Amino acid sequence: MPSCTLVAAVGFNPASILVTARGMKTPPDHLVLLCTEQTEHVAQTVARQIGAIAPVILAYDTNPPIENARTFLAENNYIPRDGEVILDITGATKSLCLALWLALSEIRTSFAAVYLEPDGRLRDARDGNPILATPHITPEEVLAWHSSRIQTSSWRGASPGLPAHYRERHALSKFLFSEFKNIAINTTGEALRKETSPPFPPLPPGFLVEDVRLCEPPHTGFFSENKWLEEFCLAEACDVLDGAEDVEAVMGADVRPTGAFGIAKDEFDVVMVRGARIAVVEAKARSHAGGGGAELQKRVAKTKKFFGDPAKLVFVHPAYNAAALADNQALVDSRTVRLVGDSIKDYRAAIRWALG
Repeated sequence: MPSCTLVAAVGFNPASILVTARGMKTPPDHLVLLCTEQTEHVAQTVARQIGAIAPVILAYDTNPPIENARTFLAENNYIPRDGEVILDITGATKSLCLALWLALSEIRTSFAAVYLEPDGRLRDARDGNPILATPHITPEEVLAWHSSRIQTSSWRGASPGLPAHYRERHALSKFLFSEFKNIAINTTGEALRKETSPPFPPLPPGFLVEDVRLCEPPHTGFFSENKWLEEFCLAEACDVLDGAEDVEAVMGADVRPTGAFGIAKDEFDVVMVRGARIAVVEAKARSHAGGGGAELQKRVAKTKKFFGDPAKLVFVHPAYNAAALADNQALVDSRTVRLVGDSIKDYRAAIRWALG
């Protein structure tokens, strides 16, 4: 007899199910997942991620009659009468939520119920009190819900484990970011600052400086491939979230649909996941602000495609001035997209907005 059963309805974003399964004191060893034909693959994926043995996955019509839901749960003995039962109502429609609640009430004398807030906090559905849960969910797991995968990446791991050489170069990348309008960065691997701009900060190993000219170490792509901007975004975000043990990140990710080969890939600069909260950071190192609107719309579309509607996009374009920021911010939904120019303070605020 299972000691803990998790019952949930599955939509296209099953984050609440994974948060509940990994965040509760008693991890579920039995799953009962209700889904539509369109979300059945999501249910199968999240069941594998939880690692439940012999999960029950039930496909239902888009608007299942309440009596049908109560009947197949009760008559088929999908809900044990002993052990703990948790109902996650986050992904359910109002009618299905009522059906599940009534069915469990008929079968059980008691059961727990939870829901996930849009800000990623898990709450008790009966009294609204928060439930402390800090589960790890990786970018790869989120992509799997959307039938995609990471083919290659520059780095991936938990944010406290950021490699030392990224941290060593962070002072330089911060300088380049804040002084971006006064520096010319070219594909030959050089950064040229104006004579009137501040001098380069103390340099990490391998960089060569001659007055206003700075050369990257061989084979790093720090300037020539604009990796300095990706590194800045990742390292600065890790600094903002310093001490958080539940942040998983990936930098320089090439993403493809699962099972697809030989087709064009999509690239993501930085993706960070903290529990159910997802932040996608896309950065442009172009020296002028022109064309930024088109680039912004492309990134909004691909963020939704691969990471779902709840994901928040932080679009970084250090060439933006105040007018360009205001004009482009007006083109997007401010609830899910935040624009940043060359202000480190604004970037740090955007990371806190996205991930807490």
